[in-house]
Amino acid sequence: GIPMNMCILGASSFIGSYVKNYFEKLGYLVVGTYQTPQPFYEEDSSMFPFQMHEGACMKLLQILEPDIIFYSLRGDFSLQLITLQEVIDYIKSHSHKKLVFLSTANVFDGDLSHIHIETDTCCSKSDYGKFKIQCEKLISTQIESQSVILRIPQVYDKNCPRITRLQNLIHEQKPIETVKNLEVNLTTREQISSWTLYILSHQLNGIFHVGTDDTCEYMNFDQTIIKALSLGNATYSISCEFPQTHYQAVIPNRSEIPGHLHMKISGLLVYLSSHKK
Repeated sequence: GIPMNMCILGASSFIGSYVKNYFEKLGYLVVGTYQTPQPFYEEDSSMFPFQMHEGACMKLLQILEPDIIFYSLRGDFSLQLITLQEVIDYIKSHSHKKLVFLSTANVFDGDLSHIHIETDTCCSKSDYGKFKIQCEKLISTQIESQSVILRIPQVYDKNCPRITRLQNLIHEQKPIETVKNLEVNLTTREQISSWTLYILSHQLNGIFHVGTDDTCEYMNFDQTIIKALSLGNATYSISCEFPQTHYQAVIPNRSEIPGHLHMKISGLLVYLSSHKK
């Protein structure tokens, strides 16, 4: 059967908290870590305080003994590399264990000339993108058959930080910084969670692009969302306008993922506007 014991590194994050809840509802035994102390975490026996430093992660994993590790940590890159290596070493020593690692569309931000699929060669110019490429290499060279790398574009969801930011800027009558002629694809926490479940249940591994099958223009999407959620009158300041269409999109191209788990921008908009406050 499916391994039922899961540890979410970074379970206090926007994505990590949702994934934890999602798998708990399915009957998995899920534990998670948090960095910043909160009263409600201290009362929750499934949440563990965790600070990244050498040896800390290995110690925690040896106590918790998870079958699946879902990695959604943020923070200092060099500390994350030490932590990730400990996760890899832990998984390496148990043949049935698996890592699910959250990566990013930024691994391609050095080449915006076209959309990217899973088999494309990474090329990044941002520090964040370069860091995630480093992580992906560590994983795929050491535990390829025991790992899943999820490359995700921007996450949109009800009450997500991006929508809250739009709301606040409109409320404060400040301009929304935006980019023109940049086509992006998007994802939701639900899509990330349901794909993770499917991938684990079917013992798949390797790299998956989790996002909509189509793209939308970045500024246009913000405008559409603001209208769909009746957020008010927005003004914009264009921080970058590409002379022709550029793409920051990680499009799913893995044949194993069934159609009902795929999503289009139109479906995402319906989902978001059905959650109007």
